[in-house]
Amino acid sequence: MNGKAFRIACRLVSLGVLGICVGPPRSLGAQDPGPEAARLTLEEAMSRAYSQNPRYESALTNLELNRIEAREYWLSLLPQPQLHFLRTNMQWNRATIGTDNFGNPIPNPDVRMVQTARSDQFGSLTLQVDFADLYRRRIVGLEADLREVAVDRAAQTLASDVRAAFIDAQEMLATRGLEERLIEIQRVNRDITERLFRLADVGRPELLSAELDYVEQESRLSATRSALETAMLRLESLTADAEVRSREVAPTPLRVFDPDGLAADALVTAALESGPVVRDAALGVEVAERNVSLRQAAWLPTLTLSATTGRRQLSRDSSGGFLQLTPAGEWDRAFGLTLALPDLGAYFSRRAGVRRQEVELRNAAAALREARLQVEANVRGLILELRTQYRIVDVEDRRAELAEDQLELQQERYRLGQIDYLELQSSVRSLSDAERRSLEARYAFERALIELERVTGGPLEMPADG
Repeated sequence: MNGKAFRIACRLVSLGVLGICVGPPRSLGAQDPGPEAARLTLEEAMSRAYSQNPRYESALTNLELNRIEAREYWLSLLPQPQLHFLRTNMQWNRATIGTDNFGNPIPNPDVRMVQTARSDQFGSLTLQVDFADLYRRRIVGLEADLREVAVDRAAQTLASDVRAAFIDAQEMLATRGLEERLIEIQRVNRDITERLFRLADVGRPELLSAELDYVEQESRLSATRSALETAMLRLESLTADAEVRSREVAPTPLRVFDPDGLAADALVTAALESGPVVRDAALGVEVAERNVSLRQAAWLPTLTLSATTGRRQLSRDSSGGFLQLTPAGEWDRAFGLTLALPDLGAYFSRRAGVRRQEVELRNAAAALREARLQVEANVRGLILELRTQYRIVDVEDRRAELAEDQLELQQERYRLGQIDYLELQSSVRSLSDAERRSLEARYAFERALIELERVTGGPLEMPADG
């Protein structure tokens, strides 16, 4: 085979490899990672996260406090029974004072020790009603609502985090496939350039350029593999499952659509009504309001009702009344009612406490207004970002199509010997860059959509023409 025939053969080989490796723009990101059973789907990652994520599990566990605190509150309203089966004592007193015939105290001429013994047996039932407890119950109920909101927010945050981590891993997987295909192209280009250099058909600058292109592509592939491992570590951390890292994600369809069909005002309304940030701020206002009411309720009286019954046995100058399991006295009964007003001496301190709570209420109301304004700005800003990203996706797709057409033309010119190998390589590089940009634009659109769902507090309904 002469030199010209060999160069033609080399060109045909390179064109064949380029035709296989550099296909349509969307095919460069396609993957065939392995059997479907060994791949991790987004739904499975979500399920693992909901069942094993420690932070979400902690939020669910805190819901048990709702039942415990409600039970404690109602138990505190029940009457408090007391039953003393036996209370007995015996004591000695030195009698130095006596009484005369008229009952007046006089010095006791006969100083002696007087022994007494006593045994009591009684039971009591006490009911205390603190009217301020009604306001405390409202605080307890509000804390239960806060825990339920915390669970909803933890679930929404976990879903957004898992989806974002999954999308990151999916993008790195697609990018790895793209870079692997591109490095194969660079390898073939380098080999062909080396052969042409041996035939003195190209100079040393072309050979060094081909070698540098191959080394640069190797570096890109290595960085992509590291980024994929990092994304899988993040997904493993969210799912709390070490098995996740050893599996490969099954790509989920990207939600790319024209965001002009989104109703911005409706999304803002949904975010203001059910968004996690606004819900937290609104509950903060309710807590502050009830704290003010609780402070004011400190002036309410306390009602105490008590009923007792018992019997006793008392002996003097003997130990007969000591340790009597069944005292000899008759059963007696008593009923009492006490209405206690709060300490008026604490008026100024309590009034200062009320004013402090009123200040906190105003601050909470201002925080709510700020949260609503911030959420509205975030929603509208994310919608604008979606529109920008959609235009970028459209532009990058068109660039990829044009780059593919340009490569086909350059291949034909290369076949006819009208251009050199470096010009063909330039077309390959242009197509590679266009493919990377197109891939990045699509995933950037998906990330912006995830952030919008995070702010609004739930998944979005795609437009009918999306």
